[in-house]
Amino acid sequence: MFYKVKEEGKVVSRCVYNILGINAEGRKDLLGTYVSESEGANFWLGVLTNLQQRGCLIY
Repeated sequence: MFYKVKEEGKVVSRCVYNILGINAEGRKDLLGTYVSESEGANFWLGVLTNLQQRGCLIY
């Protein structure tokens, strides 16, 4: 989802990513919410690294 936010007196667009996962019982869990200026390989590497450090299994 894209949002307009004020940053240093200017209005800029930011994107919010909600990361969902499925637990052992088959229910959805919100694993994290991340805000980014743009989507790219470095952003997703950071997200996946963060999830892995928190103990999530990533396949």
